[in-house]
Amino acid sequence: MIYPQKIYLEAINFLNQGKYIEAERLFDIIPEYENSSKIKEQMKYEKFFLKCFNNADEFEEHNNDIKINNVEFFYDNEGNFYCIANYVLKQSMDSNMKGYIVFDGEYNYIGKCSKINVKRLKSDDEKYISNLINEVYNTYQKTTMGVNIDRVNNLIKSGNYENIP
Repeated sequence: MIYPQKIYLEAINFLNQGKYIEAERLFDIIPEYENSSKIKEQMKYEKFFLKCFNNADEFEEHNNDIKINNVEFFYDNEGNFYCIANYVLKQSMDSNMKGYIVFDGEYNYIGKCSKINVKRLKSDDEKYISNLINEVYNTYQKTTMGVNIDRVNNLIKSGNYENIP
């Protein structure tokens, strides 16, 4: 006999440990239980973001110091896809750096900027990323699905995101 609640809770436990394959297998057994289908869809976006984040080498040493505030996904009619995350990086006891990270649909880290108001930036690299973010915000369609921010932050802090399939 299948006990949906037990399977669901076990799947959530796997998910919270970054074991997406195991979680997906269990959710496949109970696709109509609770919000299983929604979580499976959410898992796709979480895995995408975590694979991207893993490719952003400059954040590698900051797993305990970074907090992701928001992750958004955008697409256009030509198949282009972008992921934009807003983050806070603790630099010292009294200092935090806020910013945006941008990834493309191929899991590539494009860059980061501290603000999306290009006029307030000095670096050409940051201006480029800021202009890209504004272009994406203004011309791409935003997906309705997002990620579980608490889970993503916990996985980043624990380092349990490096082997995401």
